[in-house]
Amino acid sequence: GNISMDSSAEFGISFTPDLKQLFFTSNRSKTKNFHIYTSKYENGKWQNANLASFSGRYFDADAFVTLDGENVFFFSMRPLNNDSIPLKAPNIWYVEHNNKGWSQAKMIDSTINRVNSGEGYMSFTKDNTIYFSSVGREEGRKHDIYKSVFLDGNYSEPEFVNVDIETNFSNPYASSDETF
Repeated sequence: GNISMDSSAEFGISFTPDLKQLFFTSNRSKTKNFHIYTSKYENGKWQNANLASFSGRYFDADAFVTLDGENVFFFSMRPLNNDSIPLKAPNIWYVEHNNKGWSQAKMIDSTINRVNSGEGYMSFTKDNTIYFSSVGREEGRKHDIYKSVFLDGNYSEPEFVNVDIETNFSNPYASSDETF
C-alpha cells in the first residue's frame, strides 16, 4: 500500500546499501508517465512513496543506486542541454548525493549515450564497470547488452556482450563481482 498501488505499475526497484531507502519506477502521476519514486524505511515500515527530487517532469525509469550509495543512475528521455524537446529514445543520467539530498541530473559520459539509439537499464560492478542495454546502437540488432569499463575517470568505448537474447526489450543485470 505504500509502495505498490492497485492503480499503477511499479518496477525497477533499487535499494541504498543500508537498505533504508529505495527507488522505483511508477506511472502513478496524473499524466500516467513513468517517473522515479522513493521511500524510506522508518519505525519498522516503508513510508509513503514520494516523487524523487530529480524526477517528475520527463519519462524517467529504472533507478540503480551505486554500491557506495553516492549516486543514482537512471534512464530518461529528458532533453539535452537547454533544449525543451524530450528525446525520442532514452539516455543514461545520474544524480550525486550531497548534503542537500540529490544533485541536478547529469548525463553519463558521452561514450555510452548515443543520440540515435536508446540506452537504458544499467548495473554496476565493484570497479564501476557499467552493464547496460541498448537498442539501435548497431543496425539490424534489437536490444543488446554492452559493458563499459571505468578507467582514469572516464568510461571506455562500450563493448558488445555476446549473450543471445534476441528480444525487443531487456533489463540486464551483472552482479557486483561479475560472477553472473
